[in-house]
Amino acid sequence: MVWQPHVHRPGLLAFAGGFLSVCLIAAGIGYGNGTALGLCLAATVLGPTVGLLLIARRRSTYLRSLPRP
Repeated sequence: MVWQPHVHRPGLLAFAGGFLSVCLIAAGIGYGNGTALGLCLAATVLGPTVGLLLIARRRSTYLRSLPRP
């Protein structure tokens, strides 16, 4: 099976957080508030990065747990 929900769920949540921060930036959350804009920009960059790292770690753990022939 290609899609393993238990492997991809944390990464999916991290990507969703990054997408939400992009939406907040587009909606003008940082207008006049540099702190909120900085947090949203950090979440935009770190969300997908952390998501990819989490998926890679959980995938390698899952593949190591499979029985070898």
